[in-house]
Amino acid sequence: MMASLAQSRAPATPDMADAVCAYTTSAPYMPVKEATAWLAGLLGWHEAWHSRAAMIADEIVAALLAVGVFGTGVGFGHLLLVPLAPRCVLVPGVGSVHLSARPVATNAGQNADQQQGAVPGGLFKAADVGEEVISFAEAIGLPPLDEEMLDALSGTIVQARAGVALRDLGADWQKRLVILCCGFDTAQGLWRMDATRAAAVLAWAGLVPDIEPGKAHDPDQALVISLPVDRRVIVTAGPGSGKTHVVCQRLAQLLDAGTAAPRMWLLSFTRVAVEELRDRIAAAINRPDEARALNVATFDSFANRLLNATLPAGAQRPSGHDAAVRAALQMLRDPPAAVTGFVAGLAHVVIDEAQDLQGDRLELMRAFLELLPAGCGVTILGDAAQSIYGFSTSPVGDSALHSLLDPMPSYATMTLGTDHRTRNPRLADFFVATRATLNAKGQSGHVIYALTRQSIERFATPAPRGVLDPVLPPGQGSMVLFRGRRAILSESHRLMRADVAFRLRPSGHGDLIQPWIGAALAGLPGRAMVASAEIAARIEGVQAVIQGRDLDQLWTDLNHLSDSPGAQLDMSRLQRRLGQSLPPRLLRRFLGHAGPLLGTIHGAKGLEADSVLLMLPYAPPDTPFAGTQDRTKADPLEEARVLYVGATRAKSKLYIGSQRPSHMQKLAGGRLWRGYTGDFSVEIGLAGDVLPILPAADPQTRAAALMTAAEALAAPGLSPKAVPGVALRDEKNRAWAIYRANAQGLSIGPPLGQLSREAVADIARIAGCDVAALPGRIGGFFLSGAATCTWTDGDDSGIALVPVVCGLASISMESNP
Repeated sequence: MMASLAQSRAPATPDMADAVCAYTTSAPYMPVKEATAWLAGLLGWHEAWHSRAAMIADEIVAALLAVGVFGTGVGFGHLLLVPLAPRCVLVPGVGSVHLSARPVATNAGQNADQQQGAVPGGLFKAADVGEEVISFAEAIGLPPLDEEMLDALSGTIVQARAGVALRDLGADWQKRLVILCCGFDTAQGLWRMDATRAAAVLAWAGLVPDIEPGKAHDPDQALVISLPVDRRVIVTAGPGSGKTHVVCQRLAQLLDAGTAAPRMWLLSFTRVAVEELRDRIAAAINRPDEARALNVATFDSFANRLLNATLPAGAQRPSGHDAAVRAALQMLRDPPAAVTGFVAGLAHVVIDEAQDLQGDRLELMRAFLELLPAGCGVTILGDAAQSIYGFSTSPVGDSALHSLLDPMPSYATMTLGTDHRTRNPRLADFFVATRATLNAKGQSGHVIYALTRQSIERFATPAPRGVLDPVLPPGQGSMVLFRGRRAILSESHRLMRADVAFRLRPSGHGDLIQPWIGAALAGLPGRAMVASAEIAARIEGVQAVIQGRDLDQLWTDLNHLSDSPGAQLDMSRLQRRLGQSLPPRLLRRFLGHAGPLLGTIHGAKGLEADSVLLMLPYAPPDTPFAGTQDRTKADPLEEARVLYVGATRAKSKLYIGSQRPSHMQKLAGGRLWRGYTGDFSVEIGLAGDVLPILPAADPQTRAAALMTAAEALAAPGLSPKAVPGVALRDEKNRAWAIYRANAQGLSIGPPLGQLSREAVADIARIAGCDVAALPGRIGGFFLSGAATCTWTDGDDSGIALVPVVCGLASISMESNP
């Protein structure tokens, strides 16, 4: 034993325990202080342990006493170590473990794990086969497992998963459980329980089902999911840790346990996210209909619902989401009786993606939480390392001071520590190390950004040609991520010009409604009740855009949207509903149907791909790396987190490319353009840029034009790639009609839609001329499939199918005749 400690390797924890046992039993009387000092002196000879030898020795001797290897007695004025009878304990997830003051001889047949300890980093070695064992509950002195004890047991496992010192555990059974099931982290002096052993103990206690053969089980998830309804907890959830699964299963468990759905709220950022969460909750519970009664909302819609419930009829509503959030915040700070009554009836609130709450939305949630009654539980989930929206509402650096993820009184802190996304072990280790860099204290944001970027550049595989680089795997298993909208607009336009197939996560387009609705209903009277037989016939006729969907479900969706009788469809109601929030299944999430997915890092949160190409900017945009700090500039720490979020979308392989600097300018409304007023390119296809083609006031002529456009857009056999488009001015109504274009840029086929007045006015503003002076031909942009829209023109209205326009339109005033 002494020889093994003198070797160059750092001593293993069971070696230390054996050393204490051997030294203690070598004399008839051994004071506790002497044994501890002896081990500390022995460890001090090794360079790795010199500075913390006393701390390690104290913890090892305390553990041997706590678990019953030694007892104590008094002799000659000293507290003495008294060896106790050897025992073997059957530890869940570990097996039989030998507890003895006499060092266990290493059998030749034992494997390396047994020689190093039954638990990696643990004190004790495995028992021999056939030795008599005592139960785990008997060995640790566990009281009867009533509800209170099960709660205490799960809480101990939570502490052990994060790392705990024996001095921080109050009960003897907690210390014994930790010593038998945990490894000892000598660097920090903490005992840690890995996921496998935690899952085994939870299953042993009946807190979770037994693990099925061949299936993994995440104890961190199980601990959060099984918490009582009134528990308040802050859950740190790293990338790929199964946060969405936990959110859904947490609420599903509460619903199945009898908590009424209307008494619970789930709040998150995007409408698509909350609707997907509702669908997953419905699939996880015994009574799916209850999920529809669950209050699932974005933070903005939550604010609006509060205002609608409290403002008197006819009162003016705030204009815009930000104004509504501010008004709701002021109301919660001085709540009327209706609000206090509503809050008093709540049983549980879940707040998802808490790290991205900033400004007034953060204060809104704080005010809401402060109003909750004592018996209302709260689950807050997020990850500080993925906080990337501070730029939107808060000055640089201020947002971190008010995070909902910071410890709060009466809130327990838990962690989802297992990465279920990353399939490459080296990539997983890299993500863990990078996350530690982001969470390091005492480093400046500039240093953390530099370290994060350097780590990514050293680890990832270069792809100098970006999406066109042959190292990037083909197919739909890849994702290409950019820092901002300028870069993705420039790159996507380049790829469309090169006739490369890709998918695009739209930014600025607004909600794109699935095209089958417009294809089936284009040209129908706007204020009519249409028979189901006619709708069914129309749906049958647009198979190209239905893409294998169930026809009965399509009819059900239309009836549900229009709130119509089963035999008819109310077109007026349907139009109004299409202008409001829609379920995610009725929206287009991506443009294109083949190739890698292009998107911004911010837009990719919650997504993942086998391979990710991360396009690195030359430096954080507008960041002052030297000189006086300007608080209007980007925060380098947040920029580091942005790179981390982008990198952690990868499951198997991470590539990096170089993002060329963009020299685009931005109009007041957000439209991007580049060049100069005489010859420029302008972003086209933003929300409201494209309208249906309405050639005349005559209803029959309009209906025919709308149906012709819909038939052309829904025709089978069209390329999944974006195709060139051109807009030509109609001299009769002075509108720019949109067509497909051939290789020479000439229009082909019927008109598919027209540019809106707002889009044309922006183009004229850049050119510095009147709309009438613009060229009669606008080209250079592309068409990527179609989307449904509603239209109104005076007393007339209807539903149409319009092309989805994207890319950069080219404007040359020099060539204007």
